[in-house]
Amino acid sequence: MSLYAAAVTKASLAANTTLGAVYNPGSGMRRIKVEEILASCKSSPVDQEAEHHVRRTTTVGTIGTSVTPAPLDPAEAACAALAAQAHSVEPTYTAATELLKFGLNARSLFRWVAMKDIQRLIVPATANNGLGFLTNQISGAFDGVVTAHFDE
Repeated sequence: MSLYAAAVTKASLAANTTLGAVYNPGSGMRRIKVEEILASCKSSPVDQEAEHHVRRTTTVGTIGTSVTPAPLDPAEAACAALAAQAHSVEPTYTAATELLKFGLNARSLFRWVAMKDIQRLIVPATANNGLGFLTNQISGAFDGVVTAHFDE
């Protein structure tokens, strides 16, 4: 079992837009098991807030920038899963799959950790399936960043 980190960013978050995603490629898929999620603002501190959802996706959408997940142990093999940010076309979200919903003030940090293996957010080993970090509502634009730690 290898642990990887994928950090995605988005400038000027807006309502109903994807901050980033972790997903399976078209071939060589593995089950992605997210253990930890960190979310924060990377702008100058302002009193704005946003509601974020972590939801299942079935298509990747159109990616602006690909992000290569990095192994936490540099002796491990490259990650099969991929990450993306700056989507110009949103991923397809599966209805009613809000696996995690949280509010975030731009002056704070949010951290979610699966305390047991059974609590991890799991993506099936299916082409283009993944987890999207969706900004559902926002009071004013700020730049966001999400880091996901996962194994496959």
